Amino acid sequence: MLKELKWNSVIIAVLYMVLGIILILYPGTVAKTLCILIGWFLVIGGIVTMITYAAKDISTIFSRNDFAFGLIAIILGLVALVKADQLAALIPVLFGIVVTISGFMKLQSAVNLKRAGATNQNLLLILALINILFGCLLIFMPFSQAILMTCIGVGLIYSGITDLIVTIRLSTKYKEFTKQ
Repeated sequence: MLKELKWNSVIIAVLYMVLGIILILYPGTVAKTLCILIGWFLVIGGIVTMITYAAKDISTIFSRNDFAFGLIAIILGLVALVKADQLAALIPVLFGIVVTISGFMKLQSAVNLKRAGATNQNLLLILALINILFGCLLIFMPFSQAILMTCIGVGLIYSGITDLIVTIRLSTKYKEFTKQ
């Protein structure tokens, strides 16, 4: 299970970095494109949920709300498709929240390492605090969309790199800890 968790962390870190690079290279089109992709995902997911609902025996789904969830997903998807420009303005705030949460998780890891007896966790603590501050900056500071998307891209790359550092450090410390 620990190995799976480690690889999940590595995959998420790499995805952060790839998304960050895409945001830096294409800052003007990413937010609207993301809204459109989310819209289609919700519409298709809603349709699949409703078809699955209709195909199942009523006795197995009587207390489930698949039909309602399917309709809600379709409506939210259509809103995302029709109002993609307006929703694109929310994307920077959502990415800022993701970067901030990533910082809090790094902070938790630094505290865990300290509690496990690791020494010199100051670097991880500093990385976590920078991550949190950068995420808050993305959430609360008004920038042009292109500049903000580039900043978010930098933040995601930073978050991915620091996630890799923390994962490697935690994995090494865990191995040392379990050998004792």
